[in-house]
Amino acid sequence: MWLLLFTILTVCFIIILNMRPSKLTPELIDEICKWVADDVPLRFCADGVGITYNCLSRWMDIGMKDFEAEIESLESELFCRIKKTYATVVRESVRKIKNCDKGWTGEAWIRQRRDNEFMDKQEITSGDEKVVIQLGHMKGTRKSDKADS
Repeated sequence: MWLLLFTILTVCFIIILNMRPSKLTPELIDEICKWVADDVPLRFCADGVGITYNCLSRWMDIGMKDFEAEIESLESELFCRIKKTYATVVRESVRKIKNCDKGWTGEAWIRQRRDNEFMDKQEITSGDEKVVIQLGHMKGTRKSDKADS
């Protein structure tokens, strides 16, 4: 019995030692973040840098757990950098939509499809008018504040 247990533990130890090193490097994190900064969905970011989406997803899960446990790791760096980069992309899109800059409807279309649960309805007040952009239906309507009174 003890011999069997010892053999199993030895085999497990050898397997762990012979695992190939992770492809996750600081350079790969930089490359992934370049794709994210271009607002490319993570599934295609993974393809673009030569890894599978399952691998990227696994690294993100590990990174989130490490971040929450305050463990410094490449996975937690990846998690934090992707989240920060994506937040910057969304902030710029929302700015463009709020200012009704050229191409704002395209930005609204992208945000509605990618971030629907966060951006169903955006209200913008400008002077006497309130602009309500319902991204869920892609309709922009103008309401006068005086009409609401």
